[in-house]
Amino acid sequence: MYRSRRARTPEEGLAPGADARATDSPKRRTPPTPEEAREALMAYAFRALAGRALTEAELRTKLERRSDDAVLVAEILDRVRELGYQDDSQVARAENARRGSAPSGSGRRSSGGEWKKP
Repeated sequence: MYRSRRARTPEEGLAPGADARATDSPKRRTPPTPEEAREALMAYAFRALAGRALTEAELRTKLERRSDDAVLVAEILDRVRELGYQDDSQVARAENARRGSAPSGSGRRSSGGEWKKP
């Protein structure tokens, strides 16, 4: 059977090969460089758009939750749009197709009398 994983107490000692100094203090994270922050936010935008098509406002909201830098958010939005991954008109067409909406002029009321009136 498998052994359950649990934290070792100080009297049990460290796992083989573990460094005693590493457990004394928590790891300190250095703030990301501007390039790392840009790459991380761009990757997040692509992951968000991979799930479903998002409007610019939806994507902006998601990016603003991840970053406080409004300039960086605008830059990412511009780049994503430039690459063709985000287009509000495509999102509208996809939503209309999902809902089964037809273009205007093809409904019963605008058919010019081709349909029987109820």
